[in-house]
Amino acid sequence: MPHPMILTRTRAFLILIVLCLVAATLYVTRDMWEGGALIGIAPHQALYQMTMTRLMQTNEIADVRGQMSYRIEDACDGWNVAQKFNLQFVYTDAPTALVTSDYNTYESKDGKRYEFSTRRMRNGQLTDEILGKAERKDAAGNGTIAYQKPKVAEIPLPAEVLFPTQHTLAILRAAQAGQTWFAAPLFDGSDLAKASDVTSFIQTQRKPYIMQVKELVPLKFVPLPDAGDDTTAVPAVVVETLKAPRAMTSDAINASPLLSNTKAWRLRMAFYTRGDAITADDKKDAAAISPEDDPLNSTVPDYEMTMILHSNGVVSSFTLDYPDFSLYARLLSIAEVARNSC
Repeated sequence: MPHPMILTRTRAFLILIVLCLVAATLYVTRDMWEGGALIGIAPHQALYQMTMTRLMQTNEIADVRGQMSYRIEDACDGWNVAQKFNLQFVYTDAPTALVTSDYNTYESKDGKRYEFSTRRMRNGQLTDEILGKAERKDAAGNGTIAYQKPKVAEIPLPAEVLFPTQHTLAILRAAQAGQTWFAAPLFDGSDLAKASDVTSFIQTQRKPYIMQVKELVPLKFVPLPDAGDDTTAVPAVVVETLKAPRAMTSDAINASPLLSNTKAWRLRMAFYTRGDAITADDKKDAAAISPEDDPLNSTVPDYEMTMILHSNGVVSSFTLDYPDFSLYARLLSIAEVARNSC
């Protein structure tokens, strides 16, 4: 197989992008009253354990496992999200590799500005870096996406493409209204593609809590190298190293107010990558891509995801489904993050 961290649509690289999309889906704007029920966000930090749950015949990957650490903070005029993960890839025909990622975003609450930064590493060596911002510039919501890394480029931002907060809030509104289906394009900056078209099927979750297990043994979470004074960090985002909390028992997680007093929905989501990405080997200094020339690459989704999304923005579990294997993310621990006094 190709190098798992080269900027291509390889299996391993897709997993990294998916996890960034998961992080983007873990938060929504707070204080939104819909139909008499409060849907919004509880700033929090969570730790998930990733394990492979299904494996069909393959000549590439034998196993994938690891952890994802996630934190969201209320920045008064927006949301800061910091996500880190370590994944161990076991290959059938290549040495085992440790892949790590540092993903930080800021999204303004008015939906007009979005900043994103991603640094990915393989066995401690930096393999790719994405840095940029998106801004809406007219009353209709159209704007531009400006990349600084891996190259300087600018592409249009159509009004129908949603930022992560907007997208998840729209899903929660649909769920609260009793809808069973929602579709909209999403841009999160974790990849060089313009956006992903996402179709979501919504079902009320009657028992949204963590199932009982005998023992939780978290893997060692290896901190990522400090970026120092490097300009790749998004200025508005808190990027200090996250301390992985200890694993909690199932009873303790279920008793947490972050889960126990919430409504939850089961989402089945299909992701389709839009065409015309900004590529690292593009020789031009900038690119302008017409939305009319932006067809889906395929009618078959790149991957599908099932998640339990709570009314306060907490995701208690999710599963990533690929044609020949699946990854399951289980909540190991969760804690509240103090709100800012805005």
